[in-house]
Amino acid sequence: MTLEVMPDAALWFKKEFGFTNGGNIRIYPKIYGGIPTIFPNYYLGIKSQPVTEDGVVVETAVGVSFQILENDTWILNDFDLRLELENNDIKYHFIPHEGVSLDAVSGASAH
Repeated sequence: MTLEVMPDAALWFKKEFGFTNGGNIRIYPKIYGGIPTIFPNYYLGIKSQPVTEDGVVVETAVGVSFQILENDTWILNDFDLRLELENNDIKYHFIPHEGVSLDAVSGASAH
């Protein structure tokens, strides 16, 4: 259950959200609309929100903190999540844990 954010992806978030000194991003599952995931009918939501005590999965890259709250960690039960920048767009890679035979990549544009 890991969240990995590549430095160039973190810089993209920093620019898109207008962060000057650090910044905080919450990643969460939601049912309607957003970034497609490997889970049918579930999407990822991304928003700027201060890191909280119940953020059990926290990754910091180039001064930007990314968190997944405890009640949302089920999206990482069988997968790790890696955020990468590809063609000036963020790609959300769900990487299966050993023994899980599914891999998926989701991409979304800021616009």
